[in-house]
Amino acid sequence: MNVELLRKVQEQILADPKSFDMGDFQRDTECGTAYCIGGWAAKLSGLRPSSRDGREALEIDRDQAERLFYVSEDEEGSGWPQQFRGVPDEWHPTPQQAIARIEWFIKTEGRE
Repeated sequence: MNVELLRKVQEQILADPKSFDMGDFQRDTECGTAYCIGGWAAKLSGLRPSSRDGREALEIDRDQAERLFYVSEDEEGSGWPQQFRGVPDEWHPTPQQAIARIEWFIKTEGRE
């Protein structure tokens, strides 16, 4: 696992919260482009924002990528524990929740 790159993703999210969106790997916004965690990992590595490139840049396997990159309203469809997913009925996590999710992912070595 490329912890250094995960830290860079955290720094990017903190520096520009509007550039973060877990809704897609890349989304054009009025102020530029927003990326999810996987999209930022790929972009910061000079790759295109995609699931595979984000996974390769972070040096994680497919199961770990699914736990880190995918958020859903229901527990079955989400790799994120509820505390990181946002307010009930709003699956969009906040930048702060994403930072916490990355920390938990590092702490658990990608197992949770």
